[in-house]
Amino acid sequence: SCHPKHVCSNIPQGVAKRIKRICSEESEYFKHKMSHINHFVNRGYNREFITTEFNKCDDLDRFDLIGDPEISFNVENKECGRRIPLVLDFHPSYAGATRAVNKHKHLLDLDDTL
Repeated sequence: SCHPKHVCSNIPQGVAKRIKRICSEESEYFKHKMSHINHFVNRGYNREFITTEFNKCDDLDRFDLIGDPEISFNVENKECGRRIPLVLDFHPSYAGATRAVNKHKHLLDLDDTL
């Protein structure tokens, strides 16, 4: 995999947060949590590491994780606005993609359909 080590180690916590967002009942969350912990262990992850990462999500509020997908807060510009997701496959050569999009974002803002 081309992914940096920190990306692979963050996958379990991302999965745990996704499960917490999706499951509306705590019992469902814990059932899927255990299932996914076992899946990661079967894939070669350390059980203690996986359990620790999943446990970090136990006390998180589901609604805080869901948030409002239509609004984001730009810390640099201190503005609220619509979020424009950019989804790319990961590859080290794409490192400049975010900078390029941000540089030309004003062109995207001209189109009301985007």
